[in-house]
Amino acid sequence: MSVDLSIIGNHSMRFKEKEIADKSYLLELLNSLRLENSEFLKEMCIEWNSLYKYEKRKMSKKEKQRLENYLNIKGWKIDEYKDDDYCYDSLHYYLEGPYGLGLELNRYYFELSIWVGRYYHWFTRKEKEDILWREKWRLIIYKITNILGGKYVMYFPDNMSDLSDYWPCNYTFPKEMAEYFHREINDLNQVIQLISENYDKPLTLKEADRMYETMDKDPFVIDYFEDLDKTLRI
Repeated sequence: MSVDLSIIGNHSMRFKEKEIADKSYLLELLNSLRLENSEFLKEMCIEWNSLYKYEKRKMSKKEKQRLENYLNIKGWKIDEYKDDDYCYDSLHYYLEGPYGLGLELNRYYFELSIWVGRYYHWFTRKEKEDILWREKWRLIIYKITNILGGKYVMYFPDNMSDLSDYWPCNYTFPKEMAEYFHREINDLNQVIQLISENYDKPLTLKEADRMYETMDKDPFVIDYFEDLDKTLRI
C-alpha cells in the first residue's frame, strides 16, 4: 500500500450552523488568486497526467481527453458538498480548481491535494531544481492557506505511520478523535497540542529535511511559511 501526502491547514472561513456562510465569497476569494495563470501548475498538471511516459506507451483517447479537460479548468467551483462522515456538525465541501487542483473544506480545517507522488517525496528532494520544485508548491499552498485566512499547514502521511494515527481525516472530527484519544479536542490547535505531547514536538520543514533520513519516525511538521520566498514566479 502506498503512502500519500496529505496537507492539512487551518482557515477562518465563517460557518453558519453546518454550512459555510457564503459559498460565493469562498469562490471569489479562491478565484482572486488567478492560479489559472500559473505556468508551474499547468506544467505539473501535464506531468501528473502524462505518467504513461514511464510505462513506455502512448496515451489512450480517454487519458488525452482527461488531460484536456483539466487544462481547460480556469476557475474554482464547488464540485459537491455533503453531510458525511468527516464531521458531526459540518458539511464537507469538495472544490475543484485550476487544472484540476483539489481542495476539501469543513468548518475545522481544509485538506489540499497537490500532484506529488508520495509523502516521502516531500522530504527527500536534495538537488537545487528539486528544492525549487517544492518551494513553488509551497507558494501555491501558502497562497491558498492565506486567502482562506489560515496561518499554517501540516504534512501528514495518509497511512502506514504512527503519525497518521493523528491525521484528522481518519476520524469523524472532532468528536470521534476526542473519544479515541480520551481528551478534549475542539479544533486543529488542540490536535497540534495532542501530537506535541504524545508523538513529537513540531519541526520546521528545514529541520525535518536535515533529520528525515536518520529519524526513526516520520517528522511532525508545521509549516508557517516564514522562510518561503514569496516573490518566486509560479
